[in-house]
Amino acid sequence: IEKLRWEYKPITDFLEYALLKIRRQKHLVGDRSPFWRFIHDWPKEKTKRLADFVKGTYRFEPMMTYAMIDETITVWSYTDRLFMKSLLQIIKPFFKHIILPNCFHLSGPTGVKKALDFLNKAWEKEIFRYFLRIDIKNYYASINHQILIDQMKSHFKDPRVVKYLED
Repeated sequence: IEKLRWEYKPITDFLEYALLKIRRQKHLVGDRSPFWRFIHDWPKEKTKRLADFVKGTYRFEPMMTYAMIDETITVWSYTDRLFMKSLLQIIKPFFKHIILPNCFHLSGPTGVKKALDFLNKAWEKEIFRYFLRIDIKNYYASINHQILIDQMKSHFKDPRVVKYLED
């Protein structure tokens, strides 16, 4: 897939929409949250960061790790989250050509219903007699990333997409 849309206007519009959603979610965030630094700096950095993103020279920041008593959480910076969401918007129209139709997790909240319908129909037709549902901790972290990158490169020829997905 080579023809991807990287125009400034749609990305800018999407960034503004995504930022509005983040602001609504974070309106009660504490005074020390990195969110406030992001909100303060975003208007000054937006134009340059968008230009870098479209050129393919944007660099993701290291992820932040927060250790708590019972768990450790690793998160992307707010700026990186915005650009990851933008990248998803750019490549999402091509999912139907890449991802199998029975990958129900991409259907959003209706995915569970679709998956259950699929399983019920298969069960009724006796296509299979058993199924296994598992949730492996750190599954995505344990995937062989080189295989994943090679598969991604076979679908996306745009060097910017390849770079960002590798990053």
